[in-house]
Amino acid sequence: KHIEESALASRRQLMEHMFSATDDLFYELSKRASSNNEQNLYFESMREIRIKKEGLIGAFLQKLSENFTDILTNSAGKPNSPSADDEEVNLSIVEGDELEIDLALKNMSNRAKESYKNEIYELAIRLDHLLLQSTVTEDNNPLNPFKVSEAFVLACLDKLKISIKTRLILFKLFEKHVLKQLGHIYSDANHLLIEAGILPKVPKSLIKN
Repeated sequence: KHIEESALASRRQLMEHMFSATDDLFYELSKRASSNNEQNLYFESMREIRIKKEGLIGAFLQKLSENFTDILTNSAGKPNSPSADDEEVNLSIVEGDELEIDLALKNMSNRAKESYKNEIYELAIRLDHLLLQSTVTEDNNPLNPFKVSEAFVLACLDKLKISIKTRLILFKLFEKHVLKQLGHIYSDANHLLIEAGILPKVPKSLIKN
């Protein structure tokens, strides 16, 4: 629970920084726009994001919290099934620009995973060791970059009505201001588990070659 609370608080702080940078970037892009239509696109997107920011952050953090709950629910022997909200959002992806969104999601999460692969792996091993009735892997670990990126993408699709062009810019900002800053979150989570006596040293037999 402490790991979840610490991670969510850190993510909220990172999101606030990201939205501040988003406002600045979209304003600059609108000033450099080559046409009135392009300028309006950036201004309208900036306004939409300003209005929906708190709802977007809330939806993002709620999804992250659900990812933690899924692990605990599975450890209690209950099945984990997608919610109706998730299915509705996934449908909106299929009907829209699903290929570009899917590619952006995979690329940004893969880059972050490569940057923190050792920390992510050790965290998954420790969580798996802690939750005896649940299997925790790098894929279902609620702190892995794909889960974090997916939570943001789903929140954006649910809350924001903006063009694919500005949506992809927002994803880039998320990668820069959130995903690339996850290192301390992984370090803190591993440190909390080590302090609790959970695998202070990951056995060599568990480390992938």
